[in-house]
Parts: sequence; structure tokens; C-alpha cells
Amino acid sequence: MQKKKYTLDRMENGYYVFIDYPAEEKSLLIEVGEEDIELKEGDIVTIEEIDGSYAIERLETETKEMEDNVRSLLEKLKNKK
Repeated sequence: MQKKKYTLDRMENGYYVFIDYPAEEKSLLIEVGEEDIELKEGDIVTIEEIDGSYAIERLETETKEMEDNVRSLLEKLKNKK
């Protein structure tokens, strides 16, 4: 499996639930604690399967850009009232 981008949608029943980025059409479940990385909902990551385990890398720049975009949209909606 080559490296693919995902967004962490949520944590549920001991699993990370990732959705493919940016299409958001497919999901991937990975057990929490399987990888030594701290993630939070909304993080954008790359995931590569290597010999039955997963290498997850948090994409700092892309995650921050997404957070900034969401914050900007929320401000616009708040100011429309």
C-alpha cells in the first residue's frame, strides 16, 4: 500500500476512524494505540501499511491550513447573524 492521505474523523470504540482525503468516500479503521502517535479529530495524515502494521504521519502544515479555513468559515457564519 502506498502512502495515502486521510483525515481523522473520530475515535470510536478504541479505533481511529479515518476518511480518505479529500474525497471522503472511503474509511479506514486502525486500533488506537497500535501506533505511537497522538492524534486529534480533524488531523490530516498520511498512512502507509507496512508488513501488516501502519505508519501514520501527521501533516502539520495541511492540518493547520484546514483548521484556519474552518475557523474563518465559522467567523463568517457568526458575523452573518
